[in-house]
Amino acid sequence: MKNCFLIPLVILCAVSLGRGAEFVHETPVLFTASADVDGDGDADAVIVDKVTGLVTIGVRQADGSLLFNQPQNSGIPNVTGVAVGRLLSTTQDTLALTSPLANRVQVVNAAAPDLLPYLTFYPIAGPRFVAALGSGGLDDMPLAAAWDGETSVDLRLMKNAGGGSFDTAGEGTVETTVGGWNPVQTVRNGSFKLAYLELGLNTKVNLQTVDVNGVYGNTVTASGVLPGSRLLYGQFDVAQSDVMFYLPGTAILQVLRLAVNEQSFLPVAQLQAAKPVAQMLRLKGTVTDQVMMIFLDGTAAVYDFTQAGGFTLVNTLDLSAEPGAAQSAVALADGSFALLTGTGADGRPLAHRLFTRDGGIYVAHSGGSLPALGKGQAPWGNVFFFNGSPFLQENTRLVGQWSVGDWSSAMLFGATPQADG
Repeated sequence: MKNCFLIPLVILCAVSLGRGAEFVHETPVLFTASADVDGDGDADAVIVDKVTGLVTIGVRQADGSLLFNQPQNSGIPNVTGVAVGRLLSTTQDTLALTSPLANRVQVVNAAAPDLLPYLTFYPIAGPRFVAALGSGGLDDMPLAAAWDGETSVDLRLMKNAGGGSFDTAGEGTVETTVGGWNPVQTVRNGSFKLAYLELGLNTKVNLQTVDVNGVYGNTVTASGVLPGSRLLYGQFDVAQSDVMFYLPGTAILQVLRLAVNEQSFLPVAQLQAAKPVAQMLRLKGTVTDQVMMIFLDGTAAVYDFTQAGGFTLVNTLDLSAEPGAAQSAVALADGSFALLTGTGADGRPLAHRLFTRDGGIYVAHSGGSLPALGKGQAPWGNVFFFNGSPFLQENTRLVGQWSVGDWSSAMLFGATPQADG
């Protein structure tokens, strides 16, 4: 039985948002996203380990398969926010990562095997969330800052000045903790906006614009989102976007459609999945999108969605050749996806399997093992360089770091040293 109710939601809309802005999916241990890291027009895969900040890039090959590079140090431990977009170039995507522990935003060169050089920024104390927003040129980065335990969140805009430089603008505040910080399109091929959740017993989703001065406004709000929910969006049966919410570990789903005038939301449906869900991802289509559900029991399936009919099963994915259950996935910009399967001793996935559309369903294309985390990789530096004396001088900034191993004489800025011998 479907229950309809009105949910207040808030979405952030940036004055300039670009095709480079990508939605970043999240699990308890990983961030995943699509990116064109080498500017060849193909959709590459990005996996970020939250605890270590190690970045694994899967580069699309000529035969359509993904070749995953060894995990590389991003310099950001305990990652809380990832942005993917055209931050340094209009012809290829790159990554920005942040966390309050690191107290900085770091832009890494996703096209380089070692992610170097790093560009480090200090726009505000305690940055926690970051996203990419643009209008076809270079992307700006709205960000939210809050230290652990703080309930007041500061809002800023890192405005892209070109040449790897960003100017900080804005002085907004949200008097509660937030989550789900991501760019969305309100209609197919339309402008991007920034959606985020205000967390709490009365969780709501916020939809706002962010102008060039970093002012967040034109708020559309919907409350009634279940606490602990994660969000995704897509154009599943009409050009107008639906915003979906799922509560990990349960079968409860909520769906909210933005009105054509983008000033309010239509009544919302509360639905039930076939079984408890671990993660949901949007699969992009040329006309309408689809939804992939990864269930708590490790199975996965693809669904169509319509407001009138709800979710309709397209196909259940065959995991018989995989090393274990489905953990997560990388939803790629061309509509394909890399399913991450198996569980290693560190709790991270062991393998990937690329699925592509064929005759209206998804079929396995290619796959293989994922590079293991931590093999010779330092998650962050152990020798640091500042532009002054920390704790003795004001505004002292971290300007560099080395990862220096006990059994190495190689000292590489921001990179993992190579063992002697």
